[in-house]
Amino acid sequence: MTTGCGELFCFKEAMDRQETATLEKSGTWDLVHLTKGQKTFPCKWVYKMKVTSSSLQKYKARLV
Repeated sequence: MTTGCGELFCFKEAMDRQETATLEKSGTWDLVHLTKGQKTFPCKWVYKMKVTSSSLQKYKARLV
């Protein structure tokens, strides 16, 4: 049950290519520099690996 890439690389790719690109494309958020006196909004990444019946793995990452 391997896709030919390391698990860490696959999850990073899911973050970069899928979730982050989707958020930027939809205009949900912008990446900006934090100015003095401002605080960050807490968030975290949730990782999930799906295995299909043909034993292919799909790596998913979501920012919550």
